[in-house]
Amino acid sequence: MGIFAMTIRVQVLFIFLLALVLRLSYLAAIRDAPYFHTLVIDAFEYDHLATQILQGNWLLDLAEDMYVHGPLYPYLLALLKGIGFDHLGILLFQAVLGALICVLLYHVASYLFPHPIPLVAGLLAAGYWPFVFYNGQLLATTLVILVELGLAVLLLHYAPNLTYGSAVGAGILLGLLVMGRSNTLLLLPLLLGWIYQSARGLPRHRGTLVLTFSLTFCLILFPFFLRNYLVQGTPIPFQGGFSFYLGTNPEADGTPYVRQGAHFQRLELMPLQQGFDTPAAKGAFYTAEGLRFIYRDPLAYLHLLYRKFRLFWNAFEIPVSADLRYYETHFPHYRLFLLNFGLVVPFALVGILWHWRWTSAYILPLLFVLAYLSTGLLFSVCARYRLPALPFLLVFAAAGIWRLKELLTTRAAPLLGVFLLLLAVAFALVHTGVDSRQVDHLRSPWLLGHTQLRNQHYHQAVQTYTHGLEQFPDDSDLYNSLGVAYQYLGKSDEAEAAFLRAVELFPDHAKPWLNLGKLYLNQRRLEQTRYALEQSLKHDPRPANAHPAYHNLGYVFLFQKDFQQSRQAFERALHNKESAQTYYSLSHVFANLSLADEQIHALEQAVRVEPDFVPAQRNLGVLYMQQGSYEAAERSLLQVIRYDAQSITAYRNLGVLYEKMGRTEQARLARARADQLQRSGAAY
Repeated sequence: MGIFAMTIRVQVLFIFLLALVLRLSYLAAIRDAPYFHTLVIDAFEYDHLATQILQGNWLLDLAEDMYVHGPLYPYLLALLKGIGFDHLGILLFQAVLGALICVLLYHVASYLFPHPIPLVAGLLAAGYWPFVFYNGQLLATTLVILVELGLAVLLLHYAPNLTYGSAVGAGILLGLLVMGRSNTLLLLPLLLGWIYQSARGLPRHRGTLVLTFSLTFCLILFPFFLRNYLVQGTPIPFQGGFSFYLGTNPEADGTPYVRQGAHFQRLELMPLQQGFDTPAAKGAFYTAEGLRFIYRDPLAYLHLLYRKFRLFWNAFEIPVSADLRYYETHFPHYRLFLLNFGLVVPFALVGILWHWRWTSAYILPLLFVLAYLSTGLLFSVCARYRLPALPFLLVFAAAGIWRLKELLTTRAAPLLGVFLLLLAVAFALVHTGVDSRQVDHLRSPWLLGHTQLRNQHYHQAVQTYTHGLEQFPDDSDLYNSLGVAYQYLGKSDEAEAAFLRAVELFPDHAKPWLNLGKLYLNQRRLEQTRYALEQSLKHDPRPANAHPAYHNLGYVFLFQKDFQQSRQAFERALHNKESAQTYYSLSHVFANLSLADEQIHALEQAVRVEPDFVPAQRNLGVLYMQQGSYEAAERSLLQVIRYDAQSITAYRNLGVLYEKMGRTEQARLARARADQLQRSGAAY
């Protein structure tokens, strides 16, 4: 029987190596994809969080323009980066984790079904396309699946004779799982009930086992809850309220239908428009609005729940944070991965029914599936959110596939007929009821063009956005991004037309108003600049938008020589976000107002925020020298040379400074160096 006759150890090794080879071949095939090195949406945010951790921001108390994810994966990324892993190294590490997932799945199946079903389950996992795809993304999905399978293996290994050690281990793993994805908190009541029922052989210890599990879980999560409270004012991440509302409102379609752009701006501004500006208050606002929708229109909510149920079981993989469709179109080996949701899950559903039994081992994986189905019903459904349920469904799919093979081999016609009938019903459930065109909200042209912009491929971005507008002719985000691409290419007229079209389609879209303001400012069309920036501030007063808007308004007033209003604008920009460039610009205002002390203070703040900001260091050196603070002047000018060794001005100023300090030889050397640089054509 070949592989089926191998020992368990050999089978496990074969599954691991097969899964690893497939994942490595996938990474090799996509190494030139635009998304491979350019991180977008959630992957970009995870990477940013890891960088923050490495810089000492352990609490991750970031500005609200950065969506705060569960901390487990960012801490793992920070650890890997800290020991020297680059982006490719991290993906290779995840490929190993993906192969380990297949091995753990083999072990889960071995507690439920006899040989060779565990082997079939492991092989299915090794070649399951979404697993392979998400292993190659900088997302928490792979880590979450690994932890949940570790938890399942631990519980299945010790049931029904659970020990206090196993209860502690389960509490730790569930705590880590919740720190990876907060929605897995829904597993807690299900596992509490399962542990209590599974400890039938230890009736006197049921309560203490449950208590041990609960206390360990709470102890592991205490730092997580404390961090949330310190940063957000609520122990549970406030984004849960937003996610709840996103999946429960009159406009909801059961998916995360808004992820970026103008519509996302509207959703995020809702609580601010009602006066709720703290994270806790915003989370409570979204929760209340979702509950209000349920109360006011229960029939619509029931229909929405039914739609989410169908979406959870539908074959279409709804993309959210990664462009799954791009890889399916451009990845040449995609068709080698024949296993997908639409093929696997019908066998899983039949396998569940066909082998049904009321045992703790059999029920446990179904509880995991139920938990993820519940999160889909409570929040929303997409490919990545439901993927953690798939390992357990693959176990039952393996049982269903093997059962079909046995029925065909034995030619048990009546049973085979029943099995095929159930399979047909399952296929109908999985392949009907959802129009994929209505639930695919990713907008691939926008995402691809965004990646091309970040890589400075501006002509390609123009082509991508133009092609996207043929598909989405009324998309304000595409027009805004097209305008940005034209602006980088120096095509101001085309950029202006694109921005104007964006605000015509979506008048309260702040980004194109802001971009219009920047464009007009470069052309010194000051009144139009002011109007555009004021519109941007009116429609989005949040710090991420307010900072650049006020910063550019400061320049409008500076050019108009209205220095008091310019000062106010720059100070309001700094109130929203500290920026070395804004402090530097403010120093010019103070210079025009003849406020030397304030000018120096602004420059000092600029170099505090950005020590290598050479213009601020250079001006500080000159001002210190004028005030007679020679040592401070020397430090600043030497900092200029440290970051820009070709600065002629810095050496000339040092020459003057050393002359004033009586250090004649150093003055001569500094002037000589300035003359040498000038002869070689260095910049001032």
